[in-house]
This record gives sequence, C-alpha cells and structure tokens, in this order.
Amino acid sequence: LYFSADYSYRKIFESEQTPYNQLLFDLRNKNETPKIGFSSGLKMQLQATENIGLETGLGYSNKGYKTNKNEIIFEELDSSRGGTVISGKAPNLFIVRFNYHYLDIPILIHYTKEFGKIGLITTLGINTNILLKRSNMLVSIYEDGSKEKSTYEFTKEYNRFNLSPCIGAGITYKLANHSQIRIEPIANYGLIKTRSANDYINERLWSLGLNLAYYIGSK
Repeated sequence: LYFSADYSYRKIFESEQTPYNQLLFDLRNKNETPKIGFSSGLKMQLQATENIGLETGLGYSNKGYKTNKNEIIFEELDSSRGGTVISGKAPNLFIVRFNYHYLDIPILIHYTKEFGKIGLITTLGINTNILLKRSNMLVSIYEDGSKEKSTYEFTKEYNRFNLSPCIGAGITYKLANHSQIRIEPIANYGLIKTRSANDYINERLWSLGLNLAYYIGSK
C-alpha cells in the first residue's frame, strides 16, 4: 500500500516558432504554477535476489497544474444606456486547476542495501498512465473569503495513454512479521504530450513526490 504527495507541473512546447505561439507560451508561463497532486494504490514486489526486487501494481494519480489568483474587475454599467447592472454576490478572484486523473500501472526495479533494520533503496522504472478524466476546476473566491467550485470535463481532446519514466531513492525500515515501511522521494516525467491534437502549444506532465509505502511479507 502506498501514498505519495506530489509537486506536479508541466513543460510546454510550441508546435512552431511564430509570434502568436510565443505570446501564448509567455502568457502561460507567467500565469500557471505547480499544484499539489497525489498518487495512491497497491503494489506487489518479487524479490529476485538478496538486493534486487521487481515490482508492479495498480494505482491512481492526480497530476496537473493551476493558475495564479486572477482578479475579476466589474465595471459599473449604466442601465439607461443598455448596460447590465450586476446585483448580488460576485467573486473578485478566481483560480483554475487543470486536473489529469490517471490509472497507473508501474513496472519498477529496486536495489536495496540493508544495514540491520534500516536499508537504503534506489528505484528505476516506468509507469503506464491511462487517462480516466481530464477536467478544469474553477475556484471562485469572494471578498468574505468564501469559495465556490465548478468542474468542467475536457477528456476527449487529450491522449488516453502515456508513459512516465521514474527514478527515486530513499530508506526502508523493517518491522515485525516481515513487514516494512519505505520513505522515498520519486520523480516522474511524461514522455508523450498530453494533447492529441496538433495545437499551438502542447505539454508534458512531470511530478516530484514523497512516496510513503507499507509492505506486508517483505523479507
């Protein structure tokens, strides 16, 4: 059983060098920031040798990024001149969270060097990522601090499959009954661009996470 809190973001690419693409590229880099995502699931490990283990499993991950807080400015309109008067409560800030929901199938290899109950571990491998849903969450923030959330799905325009190489290093600690806990920072990087269309700007997702795992029956 594992859980990882992930610092998640993207690397964007221009389809071709044009002034318009460069403007979009600069605007996105200025307005978008990393978000905190997570991954969780179950893994099974086979000990190939005393030091080398092979691992696979099934998990879920939430990747993506978000915008900065953007201000909403309402101008006063004169209704006598055909304008619209906004009445009631209205937000003054908003954030958009771009969420990628994946089913993950990892194939990993570990090298562990044990020193009594404590061990040092390094991990190399690749995750197969199957897109379950791609959504935008609009978070409207009001002057009194209250928030309102709306979610919109955009899955059809995105690749349903990705591959993410990963690398990590951390420590293990043996417990009673051949169980074990593991703490391991891990980095992931998507090889395939997220958009299926040949857009002006495309992206690859990456994340840095702190993986916490509990293994039952580990040697």
